[in-house]
Amino acid sequence: MTLDQQKEQFSRAWVHAVAAAAGYRIYGAHPDIDSDDIGFSDTRLRMRPRLEAQLKCSQNVGSDGDQIAFPLPIKNYCELIGDDFQVPRILILLRVPPALDNWLEPRPEEMILKHTAWWMSLRTLPPSDNLTSVTVHIPRSQVFTPTELARLMTDISQGKKP
Repeated sequence: MTLDQQKEQFSRAWVHAVAAAAGYRIYGAHPDIDSDDIGFSDTRLRMRPRLEAQLKCSQNVGSDGDQIAFPLPIKNYCELIGDDFQVPRILILLRVPPALDNWLEPRPEEMILKHTAWWMSLRTLPPSDNLTSVTVHIPRSQVFTPTELARLMTDISQGKKP
């Protein structure tokens, strides 16, 4: 397995853990054709909210003060911007340690997944003329946690878009 494939699998495992802890069902698009790696749904709420996400995993995440700077491939950028999706979409960026051996820490009573995942909606960002990537700036405060996923799903069920 290549390092990129390992990153993809680890980010999926991370997001699955968050969704399981929050009580949401996961569905996925295989293969990812239009930047929707994974989806979340909630059958407990009457509106049956759904949320889709593009997953990215990086060992080298830049910092710009209170924001995370990440060069998103132009294909993903173009497929995540705009407000014309039936199901809202977000980007989830997982930062992992540089050394693969440090990505997780198994202990007798717990398993620690390292480091952090953040989320961002790109729906209000403008089109770009860039040919390879667009650097997005994700607020450090938008950590992808079970509580945050629950808030996003509740907002969606009330007609609010992330």
